[in-house]
Amino acid sequence: MARSPWLSRAGGTLSATLLAGVAVLAGGSPAQAAGAGKASVDRSLVSFVAGSGKANRVVITRSGRTVTIDDKYPIKAGKGCKAVKHDRTKVRCTSRYDPFLSVKLGSKDDRLVNKTSLQLFAYGSSGNDVIDSGSGPDVIKGGTGTDRIYGGGGNDHLDGEQGDDRVYGEAGLDLVQGGLGNDVVDGGTGNDVLYGEIERLDIPPARWGADILRGGAGRDSVSYTTHTRGVTVDLDGGRGDDGMPGEHDSVGADVEIVTGSPGDDTLIGNTAANTLDGSDGDDTVRGGGGNDTLSGGAGTDAIAGEAGDDAIDGVDPSMEADQRADRIDGGGDATGLGDLCRVTPIDLVTNCER
Repeated sequence: MARSPWLSRAGGTLSATLLAGVAVLAGGSPAQAAGAGKASVDRSLVSFVAGSGKANRVVITRSGRTVTIDDKYPIKAGKGCKAVKHDRTKVRCTSRYDPFLSVKLGSKDDRLVNKTSLQLFAYGSSGNDVIDSGSGPDVIKGGTGTDRIYGGGGNDHLDGEQGDDRVYGEAGLDLVQGGLGNDVVDGGTGNDVLYGEIERLDIPPARWGADILRGGAGRDSVSYTTHTRGVTVDLDGGRGDDGMPGEHDSVGADVEIVTGSPGDDTLIGNTAANTLDGSDGDDTVRGGGGNDTLSGGAGTDAIAGEAGDDAIDGVDPSMEADQRADRIDGGGDATGLGDLCRVTPIDLVTNCER
């Protein structure tokens, strides 16, 4: 995937700190500056609010506890920051402790490059923004507009929010969300969790967005748990055949893990070792080739392992006594080990050797 020539590079599990940062960006961003941007320091936090009404070009670098912020337009040096002599567009900010960064961009088409490994919380605001978050564990929200977000290294939480966005997790264990609109969501390397958008019933189907969800290297997962109606996900790499009826998502064949909605889902694997979980509802789950892990969750489910030595769970974990009969077919075997099936006495079971 070709990247903007303007962008340059410097050089587990998402933490509670990252998730807390999402709430800060969503509801606690500093007020937009009128005119010049402003930089300031509060203990470890180095903050920059870009000037409104300008297409800002922000580059962040670091030397020890000193962070340099360089923009195309003048920056006012607030507490803890000093203007660079003979350069009104650059400031240096020194924190008392190891710094982390907060950036709010302006209302135009802004660009932000973080050339450090410091943790970055960034909000794109309006405009068609390009954000390159650097190699730290970052939280990035695109705001409105058609944005491009690059996670770089680190375990990032990236959210395109509104608009037809392109969101790339790149390296690290990332949580990547497209938001509303027709988005491209690419996890990159690492074991990533991908979301197209969170369904809202007050938005008509035409605006749900036809999202492209690519897994990349690693074991990647797509979740439809926020949808309230049944979805179809076929890991055949086909275009526009996934999601709810009329949603036209495209889930890539390089996604290995799929969790369905609370509705009646159809989940179909491929030749890889897939993990498919129907969640609630009366689901149809088919493993395809590969040694798969399949579960129907709550409801009356039909689970077929098909080729491969599969592990199939037909028990509803939410019920002490599962009174719904699932149809479970282990299918063919790859090595002679056979399929391992966890079932209840009332399930209809065939081709389960273990």
